[in-house]
Amino acid sequence: MIAKWRKIHIKFILSFLMTNEKLSRDTATSVCRREGGYLAVLNSIQEENVITQYLLICEAYIQGSLNQSKINVLNQNQVPKGSPKRGLLTTPHGFSVRQSLIPRASLGVWSDIPVPKHTILGEYEGDLVDYTTDFTYTWQVGSGHRTLYIDGKNESISNWLRYINCARNTFEENIDTFNCDSKKFYFTTKELKTNSELLVWYGTAYGEWLGIKRNNPEKDFPIGSWNIRVGSIYYLHNKWWNSDNSDITYTNWARETVTKVRERTVHIVLTNRNGKWQWVPERDYSYYVKDNSLKLSFLCEIPLLSNSS
Repeated sequence: MIAKWRKIHIKFILSFLMTNEKLSRDTATSVCRREGGYLAVLNSIQEENVITQYLLICEAYIQGSLNQSKINVLNQNQVPKGSPKRGLLTTPHGFSVRQSLIPRASLGVWSDIPVPKHTILGEYEGDLVDYTTDFTYTWQVGSGHRTLYIDGKNESISNWLRYINCARNTFEENIDTFNCDSKKFYFTTKELKTNSELLVWYGTAYGEWLGIKRNNPEKDFPIGSWNIRVGSIYYLHNKWWNSDNSDITYTNWARETVTKVRERTVHIVLTNRNGKWQWVPERDYSYYVKDNSLKLSFLCEIPLLSNSS
């Protein structure tokens, strides 16, 4: 299992508590207060850069220690690329590929045993291309300033993750993804019971192809991005301020969202776009999400005493 909390110190002044648990804003605020802090508001590029350390899995992968880490990582069956039906043959013990319950979706992936929350299912495999017109089995990833695509259509190149189908709503979604350089990883967001179908959200276009019309604030939070809820700031006298009335010396608004900011007080979500963190205003999503409880990972800032190390 991924550790619930991870503490990172910055210049012996700030201590960030980072959690993999996704909660509503009110609950996240309460958790931070319980820990003696508050939802963080990043005030420098240096602080913001530290957030990339939150991607523990990507960090472990880059260091080549993913399978040796404390993270629960699944090992797929090893089948040489180019083998017929490789996609099916790589299915690991404890899972099976059979008829999906999603209309028009054909085959799906099912758990044959209980699977812990935050289990890394593995890397989505396929041909890495810089252009495609068929997005049926394709994920978009970034590599530097380039946009690349992982195309899992070819069963002899791809793996068992290609059979995971599209969730119809947030309640049945139990799989999420994250990018690490030009690679895409899947992990469980819930504890899977025996005989559970694995479902991930692939995006509006693919959902509509399956006849799924899902309301979700996707224009603010791109599909496949990694989003972290942080604190609130407010706008007064043509200037941004922290909630404690201190100056905001650094802002990093996503270009297409800053013009949408109309409220005096703005809740902030950090979203990782094309390998870089940007700020996005968190709006009222009560029309899209039950009880306005959009659940995201969050970041607490804990003040350190002067003698802390």
